Amino acid sequence: MVYIYSVVAIFIILAILLLVCSIWVKFAKNQKFSKEIFSYLFSSIIPLLGNLLITASSNYKICLLGYYLYMIGTNFMFYSVTNFFLAVFPGKNPFYKRLLKAIVIFDSASLIANPIFGHVFSIMPIQLYNVRIYYSLVSYTWHYVHLAISYALFLNMFLIVLKGTLKTPRIYCERYIIIIACLVIASVWETIYIFCNIPVDIAMISYAICGILIFYFILIYKPLFFIGHINRKVLESSPNAYVFFDKENIGFFANESARKMFNLNKHNLGESFKTISALLNTDLRDKITAVTLKSSRIDKQGATHYYKYSYIPLLDEKNRFLGSYIKAIDYTNEEVENQKQIYLSSHDSLTGLYNRNYFIEKTKQIIGGNENLYYIVVLDIKDFKLINDTFGYEEGNALITEIAEKIRGGKIQYPCYGRLGGDNFVFLATEKNIMEKFADNKDPDNFTIKNNSNYPVIAHYGIFKIEDRSVSIDFMIDRALMAISKIKSNYNQTFSFYEDTLRADKIWEQKVTGMLGGAIKEKQIVPYLQPQINSEGKLVGAEVLVRWNLPSEGILSPAKFIPILERNGLITKIDLYIWEEAFKIMHKWQNENRNDISISVNISPKDFFFTDIYGTFTGLAQKYDVPPSKVHLEITETVVMTNLEFNLNILHSLQNEGFIIEIDDFGSDYSSLNTLKDIPLNVLKIDMLFLCKTANPEKANIILNTIIELAHRLNIPTITEGVETKEQLDMLIKMGGNIFQGYYFSKPICVEEFEQKFLNNDSLL
Repeated sequence: MVYIYSVVAIFIILAILLLVCSIWVKFAKNQKFSKEIFSYLFSSIIPLLGNLLITASSNYKICLLGYYLYMIGTNFMFYSVTNFFLAVFPGKNPFYKRLLKAIVIFDSASLIANPIFGHVFSIMPIQLYNVRIYYSLVSYTWHYVHLAISYALFLNMFLIVLKGTLKTPRIYCERYIIIIACLVIASVWETIYIFCNIPVDIAMISYAICGILIFYFILIYKPLFFIGHINRKVLESSPNAYVFFDKENIGFFANESARKMFNLNKHNLGESFKTISALLNTDLRDKITAVTLKSSRIDKQGATHYYKYSYIPLLDEKNRFLGSYIKAIDYTNEEVENQKQIYLSSHDSLTGLYNRNYFIEKTKQIIGGNENLYYIVVLDIKDFKLINDTFGYEEGNALITEIAEKIRGGKIQYPCYGRLGGDNFVFLATEKNIMEKFADNKDPDNFTIKNNSNYPVIAHYGIFKIEDRSVSIDFMIDRALMAISKIKSNYNQTFSFYEDTLRADKIWEQKVTGMLGGAIKEKQIVPYLQPQINSEGKLVGAEVLVRWNLPSEGILSPAKFIPILERNGLITKIDLYIWEEAFKIMHKWQNENRNDISISVNISPKDFFFTDIYGTFTGLAQKYDVPPSKVHLEITETVVMTNLEFNLNILHSLQNEGFIIEIDDFGSDYSSLNTLKDIPLNVLKIDMLFLCKTANPEKANIILNTIIELAHRLNIPTITEGVETKEQLDMLIKMGGNIFQGYYFSKPICVEEFEQKFLNNDSLL
């Protein structure tokens, strides 16, 4: 009886477990195969209950019901578990599933019809162990058909899981191998019961356990072999080096990165703890806390690599030492990037010179360490923006790089130097440096545009003498820049020392810049005219010059504001305004039938970059109905020297429209006879400097006479500026000069005064 009660208790426990597992699966979310597993678990409860009734009851009807539940439930259990394995190992077509279902339904229908036909089985009472009545199964023909179907279903299921397991990656096989073993035990158990006439069938215990195992291994269990395999794969593929040691510090695993880094193999892995400790020059034995070290190594190619080593002890929950591992990370890229950022924080990225902040820091250290005399020198490239616009930023950067290289490798060794940004460089200079550079000129500038070596690159230097060391370096640099602003428009002077008056000049410059917009709107910018007289004493033209009628200052000389506006690019605003005023004047004269007078306007080199010269002048001529031939456009040779092809195309287009092109200030700065050949020239305007006092007036007159004669041979009329005396005028007429302009006739005057004084005067000599 104890045996029977034990079996009954096991059946009850297994039924409860199956029911609990079924409920868990039913309500679990996002579980793969949950539908198939639930079906198998729930269908396993039916034959288990049938087996329980057969074993626990001595009542005929209850036992008979138990046999029906057992046999029919076994069919559906085999069908459910087969569906599960078909889901896990897909590959069968839908017809196969329908055939299995049809066989199960057919056999179940045969069992259900047994009470009517009695063709499957019956039960009869026997004395079980001389203790109690047990109803044993009596088999008929169709029972053997049922057994054949059951074995066929089992065999089919077994082949599916066996085939699927063989095709499954090894890391997943352990779960299916255990399930296969359980199924084999159940089938052997069932076969022994059937063919050995064992009275009590307990094979259902194995099927129930199999169902619980499927539930556990599929939904709960994470195979240890799988985890270990994945961990090994992850470690092997890691770029970081890992070496593991047991509690005796004997190495037992090293991933590929570690084998390469420490030159390990299966022969020396065991002794790797000593090898690595020696490499790190650190005794890691008996360490129960983590240790982090850094070092660098040079590879065979000479490249430096940076490594961070971490020694990690492995302890159990009671802090008992289990082993350890060493992790090595190659952080070369990170370190290189970090060093790059540190470098860029103190150096200019284009030139490699000190940047502004680091130059200031180094300069403070140098001048604070001794009492020597020092200067702050700032280098500025004249019209660098024009260079960028004309030749492109690549050429501009190449020029900046060339200057930096000549500073770095020049004959004069400055205590400290750097780049402020753009085209500005800065030096800390000694008294000796100043003498060598600006007095002895041992380091002359010969900077060039890479692919345009004929373009003159002019460097200006601003110099600030350090007398008060409590003044900030920023202040000193700012004052050196002010010194440059004094000579920025001067081609002949390349350096300037800071003087206190420059600060006032800087304030005035800011004031002029800020007031310009309002001055144009309020018509404070006014055109002045200076007459142009021919050799017969007749007025033939007037040059339009600009004046600023500032209420607080009165009439400003152009020298007070034109150079400032030239430097900051605002000259274009004034030019556009004055050009239109000139066309208005000319329009008025045309209406008064003064068709014998022309008017001249000046064009700044920067106008070619910031305005549409051709469109502006042709548009104004059309707007005011002024013949282009009555408008003379005065340009300097600088216009031609920069962006030659582009600017010449504009001048040719204007000349084709009828505008008269004049070369202004010929004979000054970079005058070249080549200019007379290339420029579409109508009038040559000779610079007033030839008429100024000179140590060799005879030579000056010869040159002047030659220029006038050359112009005549080229059929180009001349205008000579700066005529101040009757003697000068007579000399120029004798030389063959055509037109004259200067204070001898009149200084520039307002339009009303000009019209009153010159328009109705037939002889002005």
